[in-house]
Amino acid sequence: GMILVSEAYRGRGIASRLVADTLSALSAPAALLHATPHGAGVYARHGFQPVGQISQHQGMAIDKQQETLPAGWSLRPAVRDDLDTLAQLDRRASGLSRRALVQALLDQGQAMVLQDQGEIIGFSMLRPFGRGELIGPVVAVDEKAARVLIAHWLAVCAGRFVRIDIPADRDLSDWLET
Repeated sequence: GMILVSEAYRGRGIASRLVADTLSALSAPAALLHATPHGAGVYARHGFQPVGQISQHQGMAIDKQQETLPAGWSLRPAVRDDLDTLAQLDRRASGLSRRALVQALLDQGQAMVLQDQGEIIGFSMLRPFGRGELIGPVVAVDEKAARVLIAHWLAVCAGRFVRIDIPADRDLSDWLET
């Protein structure tokens, strides 16, 4: 979720208390988060250090021209039996064991898998978020596969507010901005 403190109440330690309480409730050995420049100081005081950057893209989705699927590639909705494979792909991509997270996201949203000759090579999810929907995670073997997965959801969400956060990647960001 997000931590937002009204401007009138900032500087009173509210965000810091929320972070401290959340961290104390976690059983995980480590935590990762996305922080804005405004929140970076709060998180730094709790020991968080930057490890990368993301680019946030949001706005009204348009039905981008569908990406052409290479021979042998196909898209299909994810099913429960895909969970182990999706969790393994996510672990390879993120370096983290997030099976429970992948399961929770499957339960609250929709997911598509990208296959090459019947083997799953990527997946993406769509779920409600804020005033619209969020595309992510997107786990793909390469940029072409990521574009195929993202373009699918942009077509599904055409005319609706959508957000997607991606690693700071100029080529994919340029494509999204078009």
